[in-house]
Amino acid sequence: NPVPAETHGISTTCIYHTFKTFEHVIQGSPWAFKMLDATSKFPVGALKGNLLSIGNYDECLEVDVKEKWGSFTGRHCMAMIGIPSRVLPTSQYTQGMEVIPVIPIMQSICMPSSCTAADLQYITSWFGNVTIVDPLLCHTKESPPYEPKEWMAIGILSFIGIVCLLATIYDLLVTDKGKRNEWAVAFSWYSNWKGLFSTEAGPDTILVLNGLRFWSIFFVVSGHVSLLGKVQPAINYIDYMEKIRQWDSLFIVNAPFAVDTFFIISGLVLCYVFIKTMDVFRRFHLGVFYMHRLVRVFPVLAIIVMINSTILRRFGGGPMWDFTVTVSENKYCAEYWWSTLLFVQNYVNTQFN
Repeated sequence: NPVPAETHGISTTCIYHTFKTFEHVIQGSPWAFKMLDATSKFPVGALKGNLLSIGNYDECLEVDVKEKWGSFTGRHCMAMIGIPSRVLPTSQYTQGMEVIPVIPIMQSICMPSSCTAADLQYITSWFGNVTIVDPLLCHTKESPPYEPKEWMAIGILSFIGIVCLLATIYDLLVTDKGKRNEWAVAFSWYSNWKGLFSTEAGPDTILVLNGLRFWSIFFVVSGHVSLLGKVQPAINYIDYMEKIRQWDSLFIVNAPFAVDTFFIISGLVLCYVFIKTMDVFRRFHLGVFYMHRLVRVFPVLAIIVMINSTILRRFGGGPMWDFTVTVSENKYCAEYWWSTLLFVQNYVNTQFN
């Protein structure tokens, strides 16, 4: 019989469905074995830094139980369980560093959807000194309903897409440049695609900047790919940290400095445009200059801020996706969007940048 929730701090339905799951594991029910199989076991390579085990996310969400005694689906959750740090080895790269008493290990658990993050928080507290189960780390196959701000973002993006589609059709049908409206062609996917991939260099093009852009992008992409190794499951994380400190990995470690190259390129181009303007018009209009920069930068920046603060979480999925996107992108972008659009994010709320 179900145990009263008031006695154990867990919902009655959760306890009942959990006991039924263990009962069906003994009976050999396929759905119960799926839930057991999707749950993390003791991670391989824990002493090598493998502290994150996501189990089998998709297998857990596929569970759909319909029995006479009840029905539920699979809920995949990630629980952080603290273990004493003395059980992990030290290396030459950790000597002299402050040792924290508890090391967090992230483990996945596939449980009935009738159990909540609070229920799992209570259960996992039996096995570790520190346990944390964030609701953003628990998922079922049902997606959360769309919020009004998400529908607004979808509407704006759809409108822009329709405008670009109509402009592309107009661009392909009206080929006589003397008769067509160049403002309409400016939104054409076809013309912009041709211009983006064109290798023709104009008389005012500084060709050497293309090489600088290429290598800067290469280093930035390499740095970001390497950065993913710190947050994704790795069976030998300690080996990765040792490798990244060797001389042949310096181009990855120093990748952030490649961003400085973009600042140099921007400054060079601005100075070049300024000198050309002074040479032709003999006068530099500061207001026109800033308005030109605003028209070029603000619309794209506003779209990115809108996407990050609304529908970015809909672009992916997985055990860590909602937590990572919501905490690092969606939350702060939704709260402090105004500082970005006013170009004061380097001076306001800098602790979140």
